[in-house]
Amino acid sequence: MKKPLLLLVAAAIYASGCMKSYNQPKVDLLMAYPFPSHHNNVEAYYNADKFPDPRTYIKVGIFQQTTNSANIDKQIPILKRIAQQYGADGILILGINEDGTKVASKYNLGDEVINILNHRKVTDYYSNLKNTEITFLAIKFRKNLNNVDQIVKNMLMYKYDTKSKNYKLVDIYRFSFDNQIVSGNQKNPDFQDLKSYSSFFLTYDKSPNWKESTRSKNLIVREYNDLNSPRMISSTSLNNDGSIEKIIKLYPRTQKKETITYTYQENKPVGRIIITKDNSIIEEQYNLNKQNKIEEVTIYDRKEKVKTPRYKLTFNYYSTNDLDSILVKSKPN
Repeated sequence: MKKPLLLLVAAAIYASGCMKSYNQPKVDLLMAYPFPSHHNNVEAYYNADKFPDPRTYIKVGIFQQTTNSANIDKQIPILKRIAQQYGADGILILGINEDGTKVASKYNLGDEVINILNHRKVTDYYSNLKNTEITFLAIKFRKNLNNVDQIVKNMLMYKYDTKSKNYKLVDIYRFSFDNQIVSGNQKNPDFQDLKSYSSFFLTYDKSPNWKESTRSKNLIVREYNDLNSPRMISSTSLNNDGSIEKIIKLYPRTQKKETITYTYQENKPVGRIIITKDNSIIEEQYNLNKQNKIEEVTIYDRKEKVKTPRYKLTFNYYSTNDLDSILVKSKPN
C-alpha cells in the first residue's frame, strides 16, 4: 500500500462511517483516546462462560442500548454497528434488563467496569423499562493492534530562519489514536498554513464544516463552509489501492484552484507538489525509515529550479508499549 500515514501530509487511516437510524446508546468510554471507526467483523459473546481472556483485549467502553425487542439475535447486528463506530472488534453481553454487575464481578472484568455499572444502577433506578435494555462491554483485541506502530504519536514542526540559516522549533503536536491533535497550538499561523494542504483535513476530517457530496472507490468530493474562510470544494482522486493520487481545491467565488499531486517510488510515498492559487510552487520531500514510515518531511518554496527551505517536520510513532500507559484511562480510586 502506498498510503502516507500522517495528518499534515497524508491520508487518514480510516474514513468515518455513518450511524444508522436506531436509538443512540448510553456510553461510558474506558479509553483516554478513541480508536478509529471501521467496517470489519465484530465478534459477539452471549455466554459469559465463553468470554475471552481479559489479557487478550483492551476495554473500549460500556454501552447500554435500548431496543423495542427482547430478541437478542435481532439486536446483535445493531450492537455490532455501534461497536464499529467506536473502533471495537468484540462485544461481551453483560445483561438484558439488568445492570450487568453480577457477570462483571463473576468474570473479573475489572473494578472500573463494576464501578460504572453500579453507578448506572443507582441513576437508572426509576427508569421506565417498557423497552429492552442491553448492557455490553465493547473490546479491542490486542492481536488486531498490529498497526499501532503506523500511527503518528508526535510531530515536531520547525520553521527555516533565513538569517541564521537554521531550522527553529515552532511547536510539538501530539496525536491520539484516531489522528486528532491533543496538544500543540493549532492557532499558530504556520500550523494553519500547513493544515490548509493537509490530506487528512481535505479528505477525511470530521468537522461539521465539511459536507460530502461524492464518495466512490476513486473519488471523494467534499465542500467546506466556514464563516472565517471562503467556500471551498475539495476533490480527492484515489489510486486503486486507496492511496491518494491528487487533490484539487476549488474556490467557487473566484474560480481559482490549488492542486496537490502525490509522487511515489516503488509504491512508497516520496513527496508532493503543491501549486497554489497564485501559481506558486511548494515541494515536499519525504524521508522514510527502514520500516518505510515517514520519518521526516522537508518543505520548500520552489521558483524555477531554485528551492528555498520553508518547514521541516519530524515524526515519532506509537508502539505497543504505549497501549496501557497512553490509551487506557487510569482506574478510579
